[in-house]
Amino acid sequence: MKRSSQIGLAAAGVLLVATVWSMTSDDPQENLVYDSLSDCRAAGQLTARQCETAFAEATAARLKDAPKFRSQNECEAQYGANGCGSASIGGAQYFIPALAGFMLARGLSGAQAQPLMPPTASACPPRSTL
Repeated sequence: MKRSSQIGLAAAGVLLVATVWSMTSDDPQENLVYDSLSDCRAAGQLTARQCETAFAEATAARLKDAPKFRSQNECEAQYGANGCGSASIGGAQYFIPALAGFMLARGLSGAQAQPLMPPTASACPPRSTL
């Protein structure tokens, strides 16, 4: 490949990255984080229906994507006491991290709700000072 072709491809790549970067914003309104459905409604940034939809999406994503444990003790070893709940998934009983909140991330693909899990014991060990 000629050097001029490589420079042209590199310039196109830089332009693409710069365009995507300029379309993202540091505006705190871009990513909305709530501890609960009631907090979302009370904030008044979204309609009640939007809050309910985002909460339902986050709850469904949590059931699908969260780590699954066979016992509550295994789960709580990672997520702490009261950091887990039981869920029936595909007819089997599991323990998964509790829903600590949800985030509505706005990006190029629209707005997607994502579940927020409690921190793991390895990320935030007991008696740590943050």
